[in-house]
Parts: sequence; C-alpha cells; structure tokens
Amino acid sequence: MEARQNNQTLAIVMACLLSVALYNGGDLTHQALKRKADSQVTATQQLAQWQAEYKQLAPSQVRWKNTFAPADDVHDQYQIIKQMNVQQYGIEMPMETFSVNDIKPIEFNGQKLGLYKVCVTNSGGSQLQLVAKDYQTLLAAAKQLALRQDLTFDKLTLQEGTTPTMLVNNFCVQVRN
Repeated sequence: MEARQNNQTLAIVMACLLSVALYNGGDLTHQALKRKADSQVTATQQLAQWQAEYKQLAPSQVRWKNTFAPADDVHDQYQIIKQMNVQQYGIEMPMETFSVNDIKPIEFNGQKLGLYKVCVTNSGGSQLQLVAKDYQTLLAAAKQLALRQDLTFDKLTLQEGTTPTMLVNNFCVQVRN
C-alpha cells in the first residue's frame, strides 16, 4: 500500500511538473505569438501610412507629366523645336544654324531627378537668338519664357538694332525620363 501511495504521489508530482512545464511553454508561445501579432499590426499601419502618403502625391505626378514632355517624344531637332514652341509668343528663331549643344541629366544633392536638359543654340557657343517684330512683343515673350517651368536659361540680353533681338544663354528644354 505504501508503494501504491508512493506511486500516486510520484504520479501527482509528475502531473504537477508536467502542468507547470506545459503552462510555462504555453505562456512563452503565447508571448511569442503576441509579439509577432504586434509587429504585424505595426507593419500594417506603416504600410497604410505609406499608401496614404503615396496617394497624396497623385496631383504632383499629374503636374509633373503635364509640365515635362516625355524624353521619348523629343527624339530629333524638329521635336525639340516643337516642344520649345517659342512662336506662340510672337518670336521667331533663325533655324539655319540651330543645333543641340548639350544633353545632361538633372541632379539634386547627387540624386537624379528623372529629368534631362536638352540645351540648344543657333548662334554658336551656348546662345540662342530670338527675334520679334517689335520690342513690346520681345519683352512680353521674355516674360512668358521666364514663367515656363520646362525651360531654363541663365541670362537674357536684349540687343538694339533694326530687328528686335534677344540672346538667351544656355537655353534648355527639360524632358522627363
């Protein structure tokens, strides 16, 4: 009987130890699953925030596409001239010596922006000559050129003479990649 009682005591002790081990293992498993679930919730929240920020960029992307022509559309001199569209301001560009003198990517802080500058000339060097019928038209055209976001230039000089003329240094058309 004593042996039987010892066996029962041993069985109870073993059952208690097994219960403690199972409880402890279950608790550890529960904690690990809780950490995984919490990290999944955090990742889901970060993804939702990123998606919301990305969707807020949609108007900027539309403006980007409307402002800068695709580089694929500007594959020859005729397309560059068409993109410049200086005739809409009442000015003309002597075409005899028109050429592209530089094409380079635009960078900011070492990062390429997805834009290229296509710089043109028609008077040799880095100047573009533009002419108008009168100085009033020439000045109005200069203001309009300065407002265009897809065009860049360094300096604009008005020349006196029989024909109202302006020389524009480093005149470039910006196209998107």
